Amino acid sequence: MLAAFRSLSLRAAPGAANGACLVSKASSPAFLQFSTSTTETSSDEDATAAFLDATAPSEFRVVKTMKKDIRGSPRKLTYLAQQIRGLPAQEAILQMKFSPKRKAAIVQKTVQNAINLADIKYQIEPENLQVAECFVNKGHYLKRLRIMGRGRSGIMHHPHTHLTVVLREFDPSKKPLNRFLTKKLARETAAAAKTDKHNE
Repeated sequence: MLAAFRSLSLRAAPGAANGACLVSKASSPAFLQFSTSTTETSSDEDATAAFLDATAPSEFRVVKTMKKDIRGSPRKLTYLAQQIRGLPAQEAILQMKFSPKRKAAIVQKTVQNAINLADIKYQIEPENLQVAECFVNKGHYLKRLRIMGRGRSGIMHHPHTHLTVVLREFDPSKKPLNRFLTKKLARETAAAAKTDKHNE
């Protein structure tokens, strides 16, 4: 009789029983400890994210241009790539304009294409661009028949080269000096230090 009465009371008020169960769980110390630990973890994650955003380095925009299958050896183009690497974009164009090497015109055109791409894609002025990377890769080597004396024959190769130019935007307030001004500044600094030492 008592068991039947209990079953009828539970069927009559299921919401009350669930509410009492939830209240008992919420008021338990284990549940309170878990809720406080989750809030502390979320606050720590927010602080870590804010710190990472504040200390993240400012990324500058980059433009990449490639010129493939240039007729010439990679060794000859490597000299030109080393010459303009690290220079401002406009100075690199001037260096290639007055260079006596035959492939300088191709390098100049590739750098100019990269400057035009930066203007079209990001609206970056040429004064704010620097040659971050300039390197050469080996292209196709075409094999041709070489006729020699006494009925002999050999194989000659026509080398081709791939040229890659990467321009990077830099801070206008920290424009890099070209190599000539850097050397001049180093000479002036050394001369001033020498005169100061002589006066002492």
